[in-house]
Amino acid sequence: STTVATDADCDTVLTADDCDDNDASSTTVATDADCDGTLTADDCDDNDANSTIVANDADCDGILTANDCDDNNANSSTCGSCQEYKAAGSNTDGIYTLLLGGSSVDVYCDMTTSGGGWTLFAITDASHCAEGLSYGASEITSLTGSAYLTTGLKDTTHDEFLQILKANGSSTSYTIKYGFTEGSKTLATRFNDAVSAWEGVDWTVTVGSSTYTYSGRWRYSNRAQTSNKWSGSGSNFSSDDGIWGAASGDLDGDSPGPYLHNHSDSWGHGNHNSGDSQCATYYTNGSSSSNNSLRNFMFYR
Repeated sequence: STTVATDADCDTVLTADDCDDNDASSTTVATDADCDGTLTADDCDDNDANSTIVANDADCDGILTANDCDDNNANSSTCGSCQEYKAAGSNTDGIYTLLLGGSSVDVYCDMTTSGGGWTLFAITDASHCAEGLSYGASEITSLTGSAYLTTGLKDTTHDEFLQILKANGSSTSYTIKYGFTEGSKTLATRFNDAVSAWEGVDWTVTVGSSTYTYSGRWRYSNRAQTSNKWSGSGSNFSSDDGIWGAASGDLDGDSPGPYLHNHSDSWGHGNHNSGDSQCATYYTNGSSSSNNSLRNFMFYR
């Protein structure tokens, strides 16, 4: 044996390169400076054996590249919208944390429907879609929750809505994408404007492999009085009626309409100048049906 003293444990790795030169079974070399098993090129802190974050987290902030909104900035890992998470590579529906106004808010993101990147802001059902729709600042993080509209997202901007209507409560009957022709607005401004006046919309309805397109104006309800709802909570988001849907031409939830049933090509559901008992009625290309299990989901992007 001619191995010299610079390899104290005689494992053929020189002392200067051996993470434990008193243990012949430890032959980790100097490319792992802190001897934590993560090579220098992949170790976010190669002077700290407790830090072994690897290279698929480029900025070493603990958020993997696929889910990091800015993987060149360790101070930027939380996105401001589901759309930003989608752009960063997230493709799974579920709960995401948004950074809004310096505060963290949990939301439900749809990352798969119609291009993905949609933030859930309201759930309606067969008994609660307008006068009976509860509202407040609580987060909505599940598709199984009760009918509710969150005001906690009131200051977030968007230029599209997505409506997913499930007549039987579980499987998607159809989707409606609202492309607002007036451009980006906050959620609160959109609804307030859709009460005091009309919102121009290009609607795209998708049913299986079929697509229908319409242009018109949407007015949630001219008497909804939503402007005083965004800073509190209660059980009636709309003071009087409301429509969630699409058709060619105009839609208004309250008198004089026109309502969904006034159109031969309408889609959606709502309370049409009546009580929320009408929310169980939904329209499919102008034909009405009713289902007490109906659930309807509203997203923005």
